[in-house]
Amino acid sequence: MPYGSWVNDLPTGFFLAVDIAAFALEAGFAWLAFKRDLRLIGTAFSLFAAAELVYMTYHLDWTVFLFARTIAEWRRAAAARASPGRREEHESLKALVGGEQAL
Repeated sequence: MPYGSWVNDLPTGFFLAVDIAAFALEAGFAWLAFKRDLRLIGTAFSLFAAAELVYMTYHLDWTVFLFARTIAEWRRAAAARASPGRREEHESLKALVGGEQAL
């Protein structure tokens, strides 16, 4: 028995619940970012949330795993590309969580 095969015993609903929770967090952060006029980081969180929606299509048996995974990973790559650099990200995240406004 390979290490980690116990994951296959978990019901599909568990993975769907994880994807829904991740989507809710990512969409919430995107909403907060856009509300605070942080468009770049809001776009990145929106793309991450869209990737979670694509993952859900597999758990709902609308697509096969490889297709859903490929599309979702391309969205995640686009989100990572849209993310600001380290300094800008630090400043944006401080502004997102209510800290000092970015300079």
